[in-house]
Amino acid sequence: MVARRSSSGGMTSPETDPTNPRTEGNSALEQDGFYMFKKDSQRRMTLSKVLTQDETNICEHWKEAIEADLRDTALTMVNIK
Repeated sequence: MVARRSSSGGMTSPETDPTNPRTEGNSALEQDGFYMFKKDSQRRMTLSKVLTQDETNICEHWKEAIEADLRDTALTMVNIK
């Protein structure tokens, strides 16, 4: 499976391969692109939920990583959030 890039440079859903045995037997909804759109939407919702719930831990980790690389930085948790 090969991921595609949108015109803005971001990743989009991968193209489906009709010769791939894992995609055989797809319903008409899956083949018309709605299935991939639904899956992308579910992934975005999950990512948004994780980022919201773990915001503090993620920001702390980023701050530690930035400080380890730059040692002297003016970034604060407010900037990172």
